[in-house]
Amino acid sequence: MARRPGARTAPPAVTTASYASVAIAFRTYDVRRTRGYWADDGVVYAPGMPPVVGKDALREYVTASLGMPGFKIEWVAERAVLSDDGSLGYTTGANAVTMDGEGGQPVTQHGRYLAVWLKSRNIWQCVEDVLIATP
Repeated sequence: MARRPGARTAPPAVTTASYASVAIAFRTYDVRRTRGYWADDGVVYAPGMPPVVGKDALREYVTASLGMPGFKIEWVAERAVLSDDGSLGYTTGANAVTMDGEGGQPVTQHGRYLAVWLKSRNIWQCVEDVLIATP
C-alpha cells in the first residue's frame, strides 16, 4: 500500500470494526445503527443524486435504501490510510449495490468508493462518502 507523506497505514482493526458494524446494521435493516455510520454532518455523494447532507437527510436516505425491494449492499475495503495523529483517515475499495429491477429480477451496480473518516470521542464516523458507479 502506498503511503502519502504525513500519513500511515490504518491498522486493519480500525476499518474492519467500522465496516463490520455498519454491515450488520444494513443486513438487519437497522436504520438507527446504519445512519450512525456517518457523522451528524456527514455527506454522501451517490451517482445520479444530489448530495445527501446531515443526519436527517442521511436517515431518509438509509430508510429509502433499505425499503427498496431486494436491496443489498456489499463492499470491500482495499486501502486505508490514517493521519499521523490517528484522528483522520480514508478508505477506498469496491462496492456492489443490488436491488430488484423490472420483473423482480436482481440488478447489481458495481462501483468504487472513497470514505473519509474522523475519529471523535474514540468513535470512527464517516464524514464524506463518495460512491462511484463503474461500467
